[in-house]
Amino acid sequence: MDTYFVCNSHQSQRSEREWLKKTCLCLVCGICLLLLGGCWDSTNIEDRGFIIGVAIDMADGSERTSKGNFEVSLTNQLVIPAGDSPAQQEGTGSKQEAYKNITGTGDSIFTISHQLDTRTSKQPYYEHIKVVLVSEEVVKHKQLFSSIMDIFLRDPEMRRNIKVVITKGKAKKYLSFNAGEGNQLPAIYINQILENTLQSKRTIKPVRLGKVHEFLLGNDSFAIPVASMAENSIDFSGVAVFHGYNNTFVGMLDPAETMGLNLTTGSVEGGGVEFKISDRLMSFEIQDSRGKVKVDTSNSDKVKLQVKITVEGRIDEMFGDKRLLREGYIDAMEKRISEKIKTLVERSITKSQKRIEC
Repeated sequence: MDTYFVCNSHQSQRSEREWLKKTCLCLVCGICLLLLGGCWDSTNIEDRGFIIGVAIDMADGSERTSKGNFEVSLTNQLVIPAGDSPAQQEGTGSKQEAYKNITGTGDSIFTISHQLDTRTSKQPYYEHIKVVLVSEEVVKHKQLFSSIMDIFLRDPEMRRNIKVVITKGKAKKYLSFNAGEGNQLPAIYINQILENTLQSKRTIKPVRLGKVHEFLLGNDSFAIPVASMAENSIDFSGVAVFHGYNNTFVGMLDPAETMGLNLTTGSVEGGGVEFKISDRLMSFEIQDSRGKVKVDTSNSDKVKLQVKITVEGRIDEMFGDKRLLREGYIDAMEKRISEKIKTLVERSITKSQKRIEC
């Protein structure tokens, strides 16, 4: 009886080991199948069409379609890697453009995008877009700007850090701009200029797609940088202003008025103002600014607005033989700087209140 029990125990242990081996083998095979099938829907990088810039214009002769929408033009800038290689830039290879612009028209960005998909052998890839350029002509149509931005906000491929710019003239022309300087990709060139404007007094900080989303959801008026094209350069100066309640374009501020806006909001991180003392020109560089706006609504018929601005900086340049340590000279400079800043701010507020009513 005891001998039978021992033999049965050995058989049970052997069966248990075999079962564990089979179970482990099945698990290993299952994991391998999962890993091997993980890239079944992948796309080779050579087959992707990397879009780095988008331009939106009104279509030529645009009129309202049967759906009640205006016809717009969409231009995508695709990178051609062979044309952007070091050999091409050094002139050791055959000349080939580093990009390709594809344009289509329609009454919605969604429809045009699907049209453009059939005009290239590459699969469009939108996650590397740097800038979205919208022409001034587009934003002048009531609420058309917010309608166009909708697909960029909803599409999961669109990054929130895409920069948005309003252009004077056709936006697609900016995607064909030849910058020289070894920059063969216009969208990258425009993006780099925007980064360099962080300390500019002529415009505001770059406005990104995520911030536009906040603006469109809120009721506050907002501004977006404006680009203009000269013969050999692209310049960012001034801003386009949109009304907060209906997201409609209401006008533009020039560089001086934009400076006043930046001082009011306390968003000046560079730049400066020029002033004169005894007919001698001097330059004051703003290193830090703080703006505080207080609204007095005690009298609903006459709302008062009090703006307090504090700036810190240094004298960057001066002409003449005056010495800064001369008695009363620093006080005189502070007075002139205050008067200059006050003029800029009042000009910006007056334009916003009376001319564009934002």
